[in-house]
Amino acid sequence: MHPTFRIFLSSFFALYSLCCFASERDSLEQLISEPKTHDTVRINTLFNLARNHYFIEDSDVDKAIETLDKAVKISLNTDNFKLGNLYSLRGYLYDNYRLDTEQAIHDYYAAISPFEAEKNYLQVSVVHINLGSTYFKLGQNKNAIKQFHKVINLHPKANDPENMGIAHENLAVLIGFKNMGSRDSAVFHIREAEKFYKEANNQNGLLRMKIGLLDYKLQEVDSTQYDEIKNYISQYESFLVDLEKTNQFDHYANALSNLGHCYSLIHNYDKAIDYRLKAIKIIKDKGVLSDLLGVYQVLANNYEEIGNYKEKSNIYKAIIDLKDSLIHIEQASSIEEMKTKYETEKKDAQIIAEKAENDKIKLEAEKERQQKYILYGGLSLALLFGGFIFNRFRVTRKQKSIIEDQKQKVDIAYDELEEKNKEILDSIIYAKRIQSAILPADKIVKEYLRDSFILYKPKDIVAGDFYWMEHKDNKVLFAAADCTGHGVPGAMVSVVCNNGLNRSVREHGLTEPGEILDKTKEIVIAEFEKSEEEVKDGMDVALCSLEANTLKYAGAHNPLWIIRKGAETIEEIKANKQPIGKYDNPLPYTTHTIQLNNGDSFYIFSDGYADQFGGEKGKKFKAANFKRLLLSIQNESMERQKELIDQAFEKWKGDIEQLDDVCVIGVRV
Repeated sequence: MHPTFRIFLSSFFALYSLCCFASERDSLEQLISEPKTHDTVRINTLFNLARNHYFIEDSDVDKAIETLDKAVKISLNTDNFKLGNLYSLRGYLYDNYRLDTEQAIHDYYAAISPFEAEKNYLQVSVVHINLGSTYFKLGQNKNAIKQFHKVINLHPKANDPENMGIAHENLAVLIGFKNMGSRDSAVFHIREAEKFYKEANNQNGLLRMKIGLLDYKLQEVDSTQYDEIKNYISQYESFLVDLEKTNQFDHYANALSNLGHCYSLIHNYDKAIDYRLKAIKIIKDKGVLSDLLGVYQVLANNYEEIGNYKEKSNIYKAIIDLKDSLIHIEQASSIEEMKTKYETEKKDAQIIAEKAENDKIKLEAEKERQQKYILYGGLSLALLFGGFIFNRFRVTRKQKSIIEDQKQKVDIAYDELEEKNKEILDSIIYAKRIQSAILPADKIVKEYLRDSFILYKPKDIVAGDFYWMEHKDNKVLFAAADCTGHGVPGAMVSVVCNNGLNRSVREHGLTEPGEILDKTKEIVIAEFEKSEEEVKDGMDVALCSLEANTLKYAGAHNPLWIIRKGAETIEEIKANKQPIGKYDNPLPYTTHTIQLNNGDSFYIFSDGYADQFGGEKGKKFKAANFKRLLLSIQNESMERQKELIDQAFEKWKGDIEQLDDVCVIGVRV
């Protein structure tokens, strides 16, 4: 019998035995241990045993991985064609059951070369899907996007519509919902995913794409389009039935939340709250905790609309607790890495200590040998100078005692200083969480200012700059504020000023920008006058009110810049030259009313961007350069503008320290 045919026949019977008679595993393991058994038979049998451990025997992942390890070791010596399958399956087990993403990524990459050598492009495509999903889970979105694009590039060779649908769906999520691209790109990927899922007859995928397109359409609807909103409500309710049948609970929660948004638009806040509470329950039971933040923010807004400030307060407490939990989860994920690093450093330190001890023993032995030479060769000199040596020894011992005492005091002082620094840093980090909680969430900003961006770059952990938003009487009120100072002092002032803006709108019912600033100034001055010492702190601010295409603006030092569609110059609306705070001979703040057209853009900002030192000569960036930059990027989307403005700032700054907090808000009508 030909050897190749014998190998094939042995492999066939081994596989047949494994599939049909799992109870005969002992005989299979005996086949593996037989010296005469060919390596190819061993590898095939081990691979299928590993699959058997995983798929049949209650998912015994440890045994499956142990079996795969043996197969990989043999394959590396024989250049076996099954090496790609071994690495791919082991990577999958490490990724989904051991949660060892580092080893999973290593195995996935190791699987690619054997599959490519076999020209098995379908399996190469599957590996890139797994890599993209792993990077996605790790939050490494750029790496995830690269892997899904590789799947798309492989399609002419792999010819697998299912993987193409998965790749396009993930790209739509990454680009559309993770703010890494434009809305048009996200819709394109949804359309492509829909096409490939239809070709693969993947009904669940088709359902998700229909919902994705509806989600994007909902972003462009306002409260005046009543009939369209009612149509969307009907579609979402229909989708809920299908999602529940297919157990797609993450999309089910998202559909519930968007139903809540639909009811918010038509001012049925009771139903909006009901659907959002259902979404929160689903996410808590079956979803990703970070998805709760956005739902909590809009739910708090719903409670405010109906005047239930107690529930709104409870929601904000839940937001702070959730952010704490997410921080703890993130910290926990790095504990093992820190532990390993600690053990390694401990071992290195032990080796160094042992070497130092050996060197000390050798030095003492050498010293003893020299002392003997001195003793036997110069006894008379030793006696002559004995008194002198003894005296020097006493002095040295005294000096050593003084030095050790000083060292001990320095060590104690250092430990106390380090503990104080840690306490201060922990307090500042907690203050950052509180400050972050009072800033409007990205989802709320996008809900009311759909085509906009906010570039927010604190100089320190906490900031004196902040941005603010409220929605009242169909008007979107928002501001970019710059409080006195930065860091901790600036952050403390920002809390007072933020509270002043909130009270002006919520308690006093004001919506005109000039009147809001007048009232905010009164509140801020009243707060600071409670101190026995004179406090002259306050803020510069640009405050806008947007209703349809009508923009109203008032400012304290900070101007408004408008760029009309197709224009080559900037229209500047100047602010009152007086801060929010104590000022001699103050005047009421002026409200400017501007009529905008579709395609017009406008910007408000603090002075941190223009005042940054940098460039070749280390000079300020200045307002003129900032204007030229904004004019040069008008053809870009608002998200892309944010990236370009940030890149220009970092390039200009270079190695120079950031001078001040930076806050820039851009809106396109």
